[in-house]
Amino acid sequence: MSERVARSRELVAGGRKPAVVARVLQVTRQAIYRVPQPSRPPEATRRPTVDEVEAAIVRVAEQNPTDGYRIVTAWVARKVGRAVNRKRVLRVMRERKLIQRRRLEPRRRRPGFFLAERPGQLWHLDMTSVWVAELGAHRPLPREGGDRRDRGRGLRAGIRQGTLTLGTDNGSAFTARATRLVLSGLGVAHRRGG
Repeated sequence: MSERVARSRELVAGGRKPAVVARVLQVTRQAIYRVPQPSRPPEATRRPTVDEVEAAIVRVAEQNPTDGYRIVTAWVARKVGRAVNRKRVLRVMRERKLIQRRRLEPRRRRPGFFLAERPGQLWHLDMTSVWVAELGAHRPLPREGGDRRDRGRGLRAGIRQGTLTLGTDNGSAFTARATRLVLSGLGVAHRRGG
């Protein structure tokens, strides 16, 4: 291919039309017009570390091999006492092969779908807090459940052991030990989603 491109460039320089030369020699016109770029020098001939910032970047990155370039940037800026461009840190770390490859963590499995075959088999619960103004004595705040000893009695009466699944998110109220104990005492299967 490079011989055809070189020959086509010679023909175009001699006065031939680029479109005709490209079609006959089966090369792209872009290849004819493109100016060859010098290849990059090998790593051994690249410039050595010269200034104090680059030396600090290399030193900090080698001392902390698990840190990313942003943390290295902060450490280097602290060491040299002035701002350091994070793109420069990234470039130096790439050139010196000081960037650690990130370990790809497996994706968390989603719980999937529930198939509810009868009413009351699957309940989903979520909580939120709402701030309300303080109410006066003439408007009492409604309360559910009556006396503390009666709470949960209605829930217990309507649930047969092993027949209900409760779906919740991972909020602190649902992951608490007390909640899990109550649900297991009632025979409710608990499934937490995302």
